[in-house]
Amino acid sequence: MRRIHKYGIGLLLFVLLVSAKGITVSSQTETKWLSVTAVTQSKNSIKLSWKKKAVSQYRIYRAPMKKDGEPGKFKKIATISGKKKSYTNKVPYKKNYEYRVMGYKKKGKKYVKTYSGEAFAYSGMGACSWQEYQRSDALVTPKSIPLEVYLDYGFTPTAFEIYRSTDGKKYKKLAAVKKKTAYLKYVDKKVKKGQSYYYKVRAYRTLKGKKYYGKYTSALKLSAVNAIGRYKVQVLTREGDLTPVLTVCLTSNKDNADLIFNKNTNNYLNLYYKKNGSYYSEEFLLSKYSYDNKTWYQAGKKKAVIKQGQSIYLQFVTSNGRDFAYQVSDMQSADLDSVAVEYNELLCELKIDLKKRMAESRANGEFYH
Repeated sequence: MRRIHKYGIGLLLFVLLVSAKGITVSSQTETKWLSVTAVTQSKNSIKLSWKKKAVSQYRIYRAPMKKDGEPGKFKKIATISGKKKSYTNKVPYKKNYEYRVMGYKKKGKKYVKTYSGEAFAYSGMGACSWQEYQRSDALVTPKSIPLEVYLDYGFTPTAFEIYRSTDGKKYKKLAAVKKKTAYLKYVDKKVKKGQSYYYKVRAYRTLKGKKYYGKYTSALKLSAVNAIGRYKVQVLTREGDLTPVLTVCLTSNKDNADLIFNKNTNNYLNLYYKKNGSYYSEEFLLSKYSYDNKTWYQAGKKKAVIKQGQSIYLQFVTSNGRDFAYQVSDMQSADLDSVAVEYNELLCELKIDLKKRMAESRANGEFYH
């Protein structure tokens, strides 16, 4: 039989006694979240704000941010009345801080922490960043390129400056957009169809007639082409023929970007069809390709490219080697699924509709999101 320690027996007797007398054992007051906002008002002041709470006082702490993004040692910088809803902190220029604001209630002679919140602030003009999925989601056209940028931290800007280059080296200022928010949406309509451009953006704040600039975004390359590649489809295999081979021709729209089938990869075509009231599928492997329907190359050995307005011939063979009777009236859909296909320098999916004689390529949303 396991022995019970004498302290365990004492604790057990205490719990039984408390339960018998109906006494509730109180625990320490749980700290509630305080939503704190930090706004850089000038190069030497940061204002902290929060909603009024039923507390006796607030204690405000500050820590400098280290290079690794972690806060240093926190020091108390102020104790203010619980009736206050904000506090302005005088700071040096271009400093990054984390703040903690704690609300205390007075109980007897003691103060009990009831609320606690955090906020970050930078006493300068912060850097700009591209919208997270700018590259994959941009609805570019042959006539326009949309840009979305947000300001990471620091001053509320006076304006954003947009710079553009055709070679990624020499940039010229394209526009200065006055906008006193941390978000910018701009559409570049001064583009040439089919041309690729590099963009960089920075923000500035004007204080007493002087401009304070933040850092540029990273360079971003976008092209004035169809956001979704579109192709005409021609099926060269005769209907009704029993054959393991299916040959199709894709002709690229003149406003498309290049479509690339990468080397050292396998691309599969899945056909879904209905026959005698039942649904079936047939899997094909891309075997060969040609640019003129005469000279053929083995797929996967090197890149195959469809340029604007050009055609490519694709030869698929059944993955199991058996014959298949192609009949367009039975076809439901044909999808070429492979992350190895690129359109406009993005991994994409190519969807082929044999019935409508058309195909589309678009960015692989699962990969980029």
